[in-house]
Amino acid sequence: AQRVAQRMYLRTGAAELWFNLAFDDILPDVPGELPVPASPPDRADRLTIGWVSTPPAPGSGGHTTLFRMVEALESRGHRCVVYLYDKHGLDVDRATHTIRRHWPHIQAEVRDITAGVRGVDAIVASGWESAHLIVRYGTEPVRRLYFIQDYEPFFYGHGAEHELAAMTYPMPFCRIALRQMLDRMIREETGLSSDVVPLGCDSAVYRPPAPAKRRSGIVFFSRPDFARRGYQIAVVALRLFLERHPEQQIHVYGAPPRG
Repeated sequence: AQRVAQRMYLRTGAAELWFNLAFDDILPDVPGELPVPASPPDRADRLTIGWVSTPPAPGSGGHTTLFRMVEALESRGHRCVVYLYDKHGLDVDRATHTIRRHWPHIQAEVRDITAGVRGVDAIVASGWESAHLIVRYGTEPVRRLYFIQDYEPFFYGHGAEHELAAMTYPMPFCRIALRQMLDRMIREETGLSSDVVPLGCDSAVYRPPAPAKRRSGIVFFSRPDFARRGYQIAVVALRLFLERHPEQQIHVYGAPPRG
């Protein structure tokens, strides 16, 4: 069954579905400068801030972190707009329903970015594709920011996606890196610095058990379809571990291991 599926996958070009930018939306080079407002907004003003991303799937960690930022700004009185993009055509109503159901604490309006970016004080890219999009569709004077959660060129082999991701860091945005480690990675790879947001932890939920408990076993995050998760290396390591420590349990979450 897997071999039949693989032949159909190759024959139909289904791999192209993973690349979620239309060719017309790919920037040919890094813009030197972009139009910005003549003066900064008054700090006392209620701002309107746009956030650009791919359509979220339930449980998406990257979207959850992004929407926590949206929720925090809304709690401070600002208005947020979520701009989504799908090169095959966006169903705004369906995307809105998904966000309302799985991230019920945010009130942001949902729009299709291909209709243009208008009426916002700032627009925030949340991944390398959206960095291309805020240049392509955010043509009015606006403050542009880049909320960076990972060094995304490392998600891919050294090909087109690697290069298209790498070219987003020198773009004339205000870069905001999530955690000091990521800021160091960006500086080592590009020479560029970023503002840093530290990783947070809800200590009401996540804390050491009291009294302290002796722990055993291993938890394995299984994602065989994402190369950056190192699935094959993890499986080899766990097989070696199990030979030496057969008494230890291995707990799996994510995708069920195959074979």
